[in-house]
Amino acid sequence: MFSESEVADMFTTIVVGVDGLRGGRDALALAQRLGDLAGGELVAVHVHPYEPFPLRGLRIDIEALARQEAQALLEGQLAEAGVQARAIVTAETSPGRGLHRIADGLEADLVVIGAPHRGRLGRVVAGDTARAVIQ
Repeated sequence: MFSESEVADMFTTIVVGVDGLRGGRDALALAQRLGDLAGGELVAVHVHPYEPFPLRGLRIDIEALARQEAQALLEGQLAEAGVQARAIVTAETSPGRGLHRIADGLEADLVVIGAPHRGRLGRVVAGDTARAVIQ
């Protein structure tokens, strides 16, 4: 186990994936605790789906609506958890790819994500998002 001073030296930027589900809320709670110990910046990220093929003929801006919904979800999750964090919403073809891109751009020391929704097995086996972030 690490002491609090060792943790403080490890993490200056912590990126946490927030998806509105239980695993995301758990990840947010863990990231906040680690941020409190480390004194590092907590960055909450929600990745919403990116549709590479625009739907022609629509008079509404689908991308802007998706971004607004994602921002509202992220802000709601932060408020519900009582967590202060920089909030980033991004669009990508997969959550793992989006988290990886943001973490890389911020030179994050740690990425925290929730367990996949696979019951007890999901707690020990990396899901698709974890694999994508690691790669």
